[in-house]
Amino acid sequence: MPLVMYRMFRPEQVNFPHLVERLSLIIIITFGETLVNITHYFKGAIYSPLAIAIFLGVAALFGVYTLLVERFLNHHQHTRGFIAMYTHVVMIISLLSITAGIIYMADEEVSRLFLSCFVASNLIVFYLCLWLYSFYNRRHLRFNGRDLRAMAIVLLLGSLGIILCRENNLSLMSAFALTNVVEFGLLEWKLQRKKAL
Repeated sequence: MPLVMYRMFRPEQVNFPHLVERLSLIIIITFGETLVNITHYFKGAIYSPLAIAIFLGVAALFGVYTLLVERFLNHHQHTRGFIAMYTHVVMIISLLSITAGIIYMADEEVSRLFLSCFVASNLIVFYLCLWLYSFYNRRHLRFNGRDLRAMAIVLLLGSLGIILCRENNLSLMSAFALTNVVEFGLLEWKLQRKKAL
């Protein structure tokens, strides 16, 4: 949706709950594609540590997205929805890129530095888009500076871990999984803290 069409859209013409639902469905389909594409890691031992780390990382990333959309977002607001649309385009690209990085982990000829930087940078892009998308959060669940700092520190440390652990697939995916699990925990903690007030 080109920016030149911005003025043509009026907030009262956009059914925001419907838009959020459609965008979420596209993300769900993309996560489904991710799961289909990483199935080759699940051959052999079911409880392989690498397969568990990959699945945990992808599931936690999906959990972060779902928690933000289902619990934090104000679905009943009047807006053009341009931030929602554009962030989802970039999120889909970054998620598919993360998937490609996970697939190519099995290839011995791929540069480990490039691969780890590719996964880490796309993870950062995905979270940046999520944070932009949080513009639509309910007023009492908006991220303040402290929230964003905590999430950014976790993301940067996790990305550094992905790059530093690049020589071993299990370590790389463990850093990926840990980053997403902690980010999910931070969102859940904020949600529970606000409920308690």
